Amino acid sequence: MMSMDIYDNLINKQELYRLLNEAEDNFKSGNEMSSRESLQKLRKGLNDRTT
Repeated sequence: MMSMDIYDNLINKQELYRLLNEAEDNFKSGNEMSSRESLQKLRKGLNDRTT
């Protein structure tokens, strides 16, 4: 059986990887943004996930 902390960490990592893949796809298709904008979007996605 898995503890809730371990489960939450796994889910958060999975979401991080999803967001990184999305960013990579956007970069490959030419949808670029500044690093600041990109980090804000990444943080918002992670914060949305944890609230």
